[in-house]
Amino acid sequence: MDINSAKYGLTERFLKDKKLSNIDVKIQTEYSPKPDEEGTCALFFGTDGSIRFNKKHKFKSKSKLAETAGHETEHVLHWFLHSRNTGGSTVWQINIAKMFGGLKTKKARNEAKRCTKSIQNYVSLDEDVQKYRKNYIEIKARKAGKRAMKQYDREGQSIRKSFPHIPNELL
Repeated sequence: MDINSAKYGLTERFLKDKKLSNIDVKIQTEYSPKPDEEGTCALFFGTDGSIRFNKKHKFKSKSKLAETAGHETEHVLHWFLHSRNTGGSTVWQINIAKMFGGLKTKKARNEAKRCTKSIQNYVSLDEDVQKYRKNYIEIKARKAGKRAMKQYDREGQSIRKSFPHIPNELL
């Protein structure tokens, strides 16, 4: 499977790992970005629950793709918590709030509050790089992306050794 073909499968796996595969997340592997989105690899839209991969972005490796899929999947979790915390404001968010209800533990409620605050105070990369990088959900998503990349590399190591005749970018 080439890098482009792996977008859907890797993202599905990360959603499943976070127990988010049942909340109707749409994965668009060939998204045509708006002019202000062209510098991105992928985006998560919390309004409709879609992860959209920029079709113009060429990933250098599946490892980098795993990092991006992990990053965007972490944003799904943020919006999942936000929706349950606030009751949601769009159809996708309201459906999550209705389906799952409020959060049961204090730890989950506190995390949801942090996500909600971060979402409400979100500043895009184009607006202010420093504020964007310091935003709580972006910090969490970057860490999740790095973990996903390390996990992918670790798990793929034995596969790549078993099939040395297949180019690494295909494994």
